[in-house]
Amino acid sequence: MRCVVVGAGGFIGSAVVRRLVTDGHAVAYAKRPASSTARLAGLDLHSITIDETFDRDTVTRSLREFGTDIVINVAWSGVANHARNDPSQFDNVTLADGWAHAAAEAGVGHYIGVGSQAEYGPTDGIIDENTPLLPTTRYGVAKAAAGLATRAALLESATAFTWVRIFSAYGPGDAPHWMIQAVGRLLLRNEAAEMTPGTQLWDYIYVDDIAAAFAAMATVSGGVGYVNLGSGTVSTIRQIVEQMREISGSRSDLRFGAVPFRPDQVMHLQADISRLTSATNWRPQVPLYEGLARTIEHLRKET
Repeated sequence: MRCVVVGAGGFIGSAVVRRLVTDGHAVAYAKRPASSTARLAGLDLHSITIDETFDRDTVTRSLREFGTDIVINVAWSGVANHARNDPSQFDNVTLADGWAHAAAEAGVGHYIGVGSQAEYGPTDGIIDENTPLLPTTRYGVAKAAAGLATRAALLESATAFTWVRIFSAYGPGDAPHWMIQAVGRLLLRNEAAEMTPGTQLWDYIYVDDIAAAFAAMATVSGGVGYVNLGSGTVSTIRQIVEQMREISGSRSDLRFGAVPFRPDQVMHLQADISRLTSATNWRPQVPLYEGLARTIEHLRKET
């Protein structure tokens, strides 16, 4: 297959690219002039240069010229917590709509867009794709809107539609502000870690499992529609952090309860992944302890 990955330089995007290349696909990445491609070093890739204005006709022509079979759009600006309620979140909706229309006009066979569990809002318990969407942040609202815009853009075309709602990703090379990365750095410095009571049940999925899921979905010619992507299992935050301390050999003091829960704290976040596994036969392969060990080892090499 000939695949174009948008947002290929990011944490998840680069993992998807590496998996597609490993599986023998021809891969092009969509590159803006200011975007970093450091995570793609050493890979034999094509590139499609996109200017800052996103001219749809130019993008459509580039997709045709590459002979694109599938577009995987992982790009999103403003994923950090401090940006979750920034009005610029809705700029992402416009870009997602533009990419979907360009893919349809270019005759691309399959379009996969990336959503988030934030589309569901603070729903406690196991979440399937029929759970109502009640997002409480602009990030969640924008993700939900981008999914609807993408679906509408493809409705009257021959391009199949998949919208992937990813739960909590982790792994080597993730952004330093996320919990596993931030706590891991504290542990390796033997510094105290102040946290909530840690009783939240959370669904974390290792980045290589995410990449494998995308590779599996790419082979479903009719698309999967809306689908959840998580591990399908949960651990408490306390259990996760205690495992990290054990793996790292840290002497850090773990101060559970030093930080209060947020008013909108979700206490049980877990994906029902049965639709995904039924459509693709994919299942996560990396147990949490092993994924944490790989992540800690990567952090250790960085420090």
